[in-house]
Amino acid sequence: MTQRLATLSVRDAMKGKPVKMSQPREVTSFAIDTNHQRILNGKTLLKKLQLPKLPCDLNQGFDTYEMPPPNVGDFDHIVKSLDESHIKTDDVDFISYRNNFNKIMESPYNKNSWQINISKKPNSKSIHFDIVQLENSSSFPDSDRFTYQGYKFESECTGGGPVDRNSEFCSIIRTHLGNHTILMAAEIDCYQISEKNSRRPPKHPRNEVQVEAQVEESQDESQVEKSQDEINLKNYVELKTAKVINSEKAQFTWEKYKLLKFWIQSYLVGVPMIFCGFKDDDGKVVEISQIPTLSIPDRCRRRWDPTVCLNFTNNLLTWLKSEISEDGNFILKFQAPFQEVTLERVTNAQPVP
Repeated sequence: MTQRLATLSVRDAMKGKPVKMSQPREVTSFAIDTNHQRILNGKTLLKKLQLPKLPCDLNQGFDTYEMPPPNVGDFDHIVKSLDESHIKTDDVDFISYRNNFNKIMESPYNKNSWQINISKKPNSKSIHFDIVQLENSSSFPDSDRFTYQGYKFESECTGGGPVDRNSEFCSIIRTHLGNHTILMAAEIDCYQISEKNSRRPPKHPRNEVQVEAQVEESQDESQVEKSQDEINLKNYVELKTAKVINSEKAQFTWEKYKLLKFWIQSYLVGVPMIFCGFKDDDGKVVEISQIPTLSIPDRCRRRWDPTVCLNFTNNLLTWLKSEISEDGNFILKFQAPFQEVTLERVTNAQPVP
């Protein structure tokens, strides 16, 4: 059973002065191998970007592939990796997988229902975003095929071979949004090494869409040691697919929805580059475009404002901190008619250990 605690108006949460988001900094990482074992750091499992020859058929192997259940992430992997890396969390407000923040941040523009399980442990400042649950995520025709094509593109861009969803690499980053300190884990698709990416990621431009510049955090040497590894945040890559843009309607969808999702996902954790494979109606990639993450808001200024996304997320986090003052389990919901976010307390759960 649940007890309704409070609601937050989406319209009101979108308002306010632009907030700053600090440049994300990787504090540790972990990998999951094919035996489902967690490996601290584990960057040997992260593959290098190797673009395939075109056209590339993303349907190969689909007929014999068994679609796995959605990967929501095991929160214990984050907690154990932070503990084993001696990362202090005393001053951290929120700990989460990236997917939770993806859904929150796009809510002002994308009316999809979601539900996030939240917990606050005794004697802890941190609020944990445990699991994001989506409604009707596979309700459209051929959804499994389209999902597989995304997996297949990732495989083809990292050396080819059969699709493998049993192993993954996750980076854990530390960032600030307004006054909120956040630790966030995110699966990384691959990396590339180039002269351009060997330098520090560019700061966010102060341009027409009012994206506030990210500011470098001072690195606390007691929390994380400097890594000599060349594989790090500044050369991580996100891999995406989209349909070939061949009409005004397709261009609108691309700018309004696809690029919004792309930008949020990479911006949140500081991934600087996205490679998008454009596929035809037969599921064959005919073009691959390289998209710098920080260039996206300027491309889409007619469709959405990144300031709105950041303000909404910042105000929602402020609201959560004010409402969740005691330990326990909670549910955060965003549902039709999409005018408010609801916070509920779980009343029949076991005591939080």
